[in-house]
Amino acid sequence: MERVVPPPDKSNVSEAELSALADGSLTDPDRRAELHRQIDASPELTAVYERERRVVLALSEARSERAPQALRLRIERERPTARKGVRLRIGYGVGLAGGLAAALLVVALALPGGPGGPSVSQAAALALKGSVGAGPAPNPRDPNARLSMNVRAVYFPNWGWNFGWKDVGQRIDSFYGRKAVTVYYKRGQQVVAYTILDLPALRQPAAAVTRIGGVDFRTLHLSGRIVVTWRRGGQTCVLSGAGVSPAVLRMLAAWDSRGLHDGSPHAAASERYRAPAGSAA
Repeated sequence: MERVVPPPDKSNVSEAELSALADGSLTDPDRRAELHRQIDASPELTAVYERERRVVLALSEARSERAPQALRLRIERERPTARKGVRLRIGYGVGLAGGLAAALLVVALALPGGPGGPSVSQAAALALKGSVGAGPAPNPRDPNARLSMNVRAVYFPNWGWNFGWKDVGQRIDSFYGRKAVTVYYKRGQQVVAYTILDLPALRQPAAAVTRIGGVDFRTLHLSGRIVVTWRRGGQTCVLSGAGVSPAVLRMLAAWDSRGLHDGSPHAAASERYRAPAGSAA
């Protein structure tokens, strides 16, 4: 009976090396350069390395938010250590994706709010749960500007008419005693999630502030996603997405802040949006 010999592992990359490269602990410049060359040439290695980078970012966020030690240890256990000499294998990426995704979501949702209550990073993590229903229909009172969904007086905008971002899904959660509604918008292959929370407002995060139209928009980078948060009518609004620039998110958020709530006048159709100064920053 002929013995089947498996092909050699051409990648010669260990899980521990990818972890060390992702967190900066791999100090050999030649090996770092070689690993980057192999990652660039391999979709599998690229996917695993990107997941490792997200873990590093999540751990950094967890430490800054004083996440419980048990949760931090749980993520660390999912990562390969320098003591493991295991080479990458088919299926590693799939298994790691499931375990780490669950751990990252647990950390994001369980970060303690501290004296100021729950955080914007926790609220942004609601979007990772995904939609559970179709997107809201246009509001018959103002179909080109609003959707038929709101939290108190703050309405979800119809970005499909103005910018080509069509609402494709929604979910409703209870978030620390508050109603939290998330609507998902899609343009091409890009998806953003917009969450409006009921009162009381969440504490403002320490983040870069861009002031547009008299409203302060704070921009954060959380585990590979860009998050923009602001307040409308005293309520917290959170807009997030991966692969979407901060400028685009701020543009959408700024347009939403210009009259899309009860009691404010609406611009004429031809004046729906004019890019505010500094929106492309």
